Amino acid sequence: MRIPGLGRIRRSARRLRNRFRAAAVVLLYHRVTRLETDPQWLTVRPGVFDEQMEMLRKRWSVLSMRQLVDGVRAGRLPKRAVAVTFDDGYADNLQEALPILEKRGVPTTFFVASGFVGGREEAFPDELDRLLLQPSKAAGMLRVGAWSMDLPAMSAVTAGNWNVLEKVAPTARHEAYRQLCALAGPMDHAGRQGLLDEVRTWAGAGREGRESHRMMSENELARLASSPLATIGAHTVTHPRLSAIGLEEQGREIRQSKRRLEEIMGREVASFAYPYGGDSDYSAETVRAVKEAGFEFACSNYGGVVRHGADLLQINRVLARDWPADVLEEKIEGWFLE
Repeated sequence: MRIPGLGRIRRSARRLRNRFRAAAVVLLYHRVTRLETDPQWLTVRPGVFDEQMEMLRKRWSVLSMRQLVDGVRAGRLPKRAVAVTFDDGYADNLQEALPILEKRGVPTTFFVASGFVGGREEAFPDELDRLLLQPSKAAGMLRVGAWSMDLPAMSAVTAGNWNVLEKVAPTARHEAYRQLCALAGPMDHAGRQGLLDEVRTWAGAGREGRESHRMMSENELARLASSPLATIGAHTVTHPRLSAIGLEEQGREIRQSKRRLEEIMGREVASFAYPYGGDSDYSAETVRAVKEAGFEFACSNYGGVVRHGADLLQINRVLARDWPADVLEEKIEGWFLE
């Protein structure tokens, strides 16, 4: 017999129970800077980030990832615990984010893709932004393998606040950006470079990226690692979708990223983050490879809080965006209640 309202009562009881269970939310950031275009919506403006970090310090129990891992193991996570992480290794992590983190006293783990360190080429979503969404005289049929689209020239930045989460693309170039990102997503590094080479040729552009979008140099990474509030973790070599490449190649990406970062910094790298990090972006075999490589813990990116008994090789994280501090606080409250 169905009792009206029983499901709602059960959901309310579960949310009330979760409010008082010890748990942590791990926030995932990528960039702290100001950009004219941010089609992946991964950038937080410095002023907004500062307000977010101030809010975390005042309203939450801010933990390092080491403290969070130790708390999970011991069964002693504090209430309202939050940890902060960054992915990829952009130079603005040192230039813009670290001063704010040090000002607010927020310990942070930075997961760095080792193959990008010291390079001048942009990550492939950024380079597609440079080639397609910035002002350009290039026009005509762009062909990439079996894919093609007729694109107009672009005299000025159009819809600079657009991002790929929006259902409607404002121009053909924006739609091309969306489709080519999806096409490149499952490719390995060589495949992505081949795709980008075709777009570069069409656009009449070189390989060197923008200063605003570069990754850290070896010296900058060492400077970041020297901060008592910063811990460096690995994020593969070339940032592939690990589930889309073979197990042997996965192992190389995982092992070599750890080895290279340890060479640069002269210290052990104990943590790892799966690129993209959704539950379809890596597999059980990937997790085993991470463990065999000697990593102590690893982070995913498919949401949810971290509770006692969590799998430390698949620690949940939630993506933090360019939200006002009060909006971020509301979202954290909601994640704790799920």
